[in-house]
Amino acid sequence: MELLNNFDCGNNNNNNNNNNNNNNNKELSLSSTYDNEQTLYRSCLIGDLERVQYLLRNNSSSSIDLNRQNSDGLTLLHFACSNNFYGLVQLLLQYKANCHIRDHLGRTCLHYASIKGYRAIVNLLLQSIENINKHDFIYLNDHQNKHSLDYACENDHIDIIEIFLNFTDINHMDLTSSLYYSSIEGHLDICHLLINKQQERKDLFQLQPTFIHTICHRGHIEILRLLIEHFSISTRQRDCGNSVLFYCITTFDIDLVKKLLERQACLTEKDIHDLISFCPLNDQNNFYVDHYFDCLELLLRYRSNFDDQKICKYFIRELCEKCTTPIIGKKLKYLFALAIYSGSIQLYRRSTIKWCGEINILTKRYVNLIDVIKQTTKKWSLKHILRLKIKRSMKIFNIEQIRKLPGLQEPHIDFLSFEYL
Repeated sequence: MELLNNFDCGNNNNNNNNNNNNNNNKELSLSSTYDNEQTLYRSCLIGDLERVQYLLRNNSSSSIDLNRQNSDGLTLLHFACSNNFYGLVQLLLQYKANCHIRDHLGRTCLHYASIKGYRAIVNLLLQSIENINKHDFIYLNDHQNKHSLDYACENDHIDIIEIFLNFTDINHMDLTSSLYYSSIEGHLDICHLLINKQQERKDLFQLQPTFIHTICHRGHIEILRLLIEHFSISTRQRDCGNSVLFYCITTFDIDLVKKLLERQACLTEKDIHDLISFCPLNDQNNFYVDHYFDCLELLLRYRSNFDDQKICKYFIRELCEKCTTPIIGKKLKYLFALAIYSGSIQLYRRSTIKWCGEINILTKRYVNLIDVIKQTTKKWSLKHILRLKIKRSMKIFNIEQIRKLPGLQEPHIDFLSFEYL
């Protein structure tokens, strides 16, 4: 009864005080109008369609205001639409109730029908409007800057979305807000529908780090794959905290990370620090450790940020400091070997062994150069390895034998031929 109580249906007291000379017929008419409105509102609230129809049919002088708003700005049509009273909506529209009226939240009755997912009500409202105005009616924004399609996408009402898209002039409409709400709520089918609808204007939508963070945090990985496949990354990502690439690494999805690196995606300075603290030290089954280091391996192979050896050395040194398990220690040795092999850490005479010594002193984690060599040569045959006669002292290699190895480039030959003192 709140809706009824909040409706201001008229007040006879002021009229009686200020108009003592009014005739009795007029007072009777005012009282009758008040009673009729109260009866109409009560009948609407309880769903008594017969009485509502009777009152509206006998409202010859239009004394009952169907568009009166309560203290929240709601009309009877708002109430009927939000409660799925199909017959009542039909009657109110038949007697010219205004469906464009907004409440104090800026919402029309179409907003409420879209939120609740009442397809039949949505069709009724759209049928009451001329075709030329349907697009504008659907895309009226409320005070939260959300239109009816946004609410349908947010609440997973794909049947209503299909209705709205039939009346959407795609050349004059940006569906990015609707795609945003459907993505963060995890509605994959709706995302496919919106992307297909706006395929020719996909340049309007760029992936922002905060948006990707929300999707990753909610675990909508399939949607993330879909978005990265169809849209570009915002060029402004490096101006803020973490990047899109960082958030994809946190999902441990190697395919996503590879796809971004192929697009020249880069980490921010904050990413480098956060990736170190993100290392899954307490993983019991090594699942996350494996995927974490797979992503780091990709960063080294694509030289993303790790083309600067200061960054690379800092990164590996900090990980060494955090190393608490044998599996992480083993993977760190491989990462170090890969950094040398890929050129992320430049090799000069004595520089590598000096740096290994620094790690040993600073972190108490010993990086064995034998392990480094074994990792860099892991694709060679045992016969080739034995020919090198690698001694544990690691003092010298036979340069002539090295040159005979298949697939070696000049930097690798230089690396294997200098003396470790």
